[in-house]
Amino acid sequence: YGLHGTRKHIQEFVKANGVNAVIISASSTEFYFDVGFLENLRKEVFLTMMACDSEIYYEVSDQYYAQAMDLVITANPITTLKVRQIGINSIIYWGYFDTKKYYKMENSPKDIDVSFIGTVGQRVGRTEYVKYLLANGIPVRTFGMDTPNGQITFKEKIDLINRTKINLDFSGANRDSRVTKDCSLLTRSTGL
Repeated sequence: YGLHGTRKHIQEFVKANGVNAVIISASSTEFYFDVGFLENLRKEVFLTMMACDSEIYYEVSDQYYAQAMDLVITANPITTLKVRQIGINSIIYWGYFDTKKYYKMENSPKDIDVSFIGTVGQRVGRTEYVKYLLANGIPVRTFGMDTPNGQITFKEKIDLINRTKINLDFSGANRDSRVTKDCSLLTRSTGL
């Protein structure tokens, strides 16, 4: 169909079939539809976005698409709050996690006080957070490509989570950006 043909097909399909709700779960790194198209579609249907990996992609795309949605569903509580802050309804859906992959290991020793799994130096604020914790006597151990303990396998990740008393999540979605600060497009329902 191409871009214009796809847009036309979606609009015609919605009208011809009496569709009243559309759920979008697009790749967070590909921009197929602009906000203007989605805003127009939202006039015809209840538009929902399933935001995946929003702790990584909030700044890249989720906040961009959120402005055209009636509802944003995410597994990240920080993203949910940020989306609500810009005037869009958002809820948390914990069902993203597969209990066959993420599970509690019975009798696992809790021999690690605090851990963080993920990239540290390439994400805003994470290095500062880790340094602050260490400087204040909190023995945080980091695991990821650019950390002293290095990258770990998924199986090692599950083991580490089970062995850790507190596992940190340094989500990048809790920072203000040029979009979440002063952009009038994002304040449609709050009047801010």
